[in-house]
Amino acid sequence: MLYPPHIIVTVSLYPSGQSVYPLSLQGTDIQFRYGYPPHDWFCCFYGESDQEGYLMPGETTIGGIEMFSPDAHFDQFWVGMPFQLAYGQSVIADGIILDVVDLRMLAPTPSS
Repeated sequence: MLYPPHIIVTVSLYPSGQSVYPLSLQGTDIQFRYGYPPHDWFCCFYGESDQEGYLMPGETTIGGIEMFSPDAHFDQFWVGMPFQLAYGQSVIADGIILDVVDLRMLAPTPSS
């Protein structure tokens, strides 16, 4: 990772009936989907999975996300915020924000 991540997340790959092949998210350009209605933003994920950086469907990892357009996310993220990762229209994982490293992106936690 060249720069510090903007957020620290946990990501769980969807179990897949179509593929049992491992997926590498390490250093991968991927879509970060959040909001209502959801909007996709490109980011790069750097996981803490095994040394090859591969995850099997159904596995969970912790990692950092570097947003490609950080200025568009000021006051948007909070600890515990859910999101999805996608390749094109295919959603491949659910995630939760564990920490907001770039404090310009930190939003108050919504009250329930």
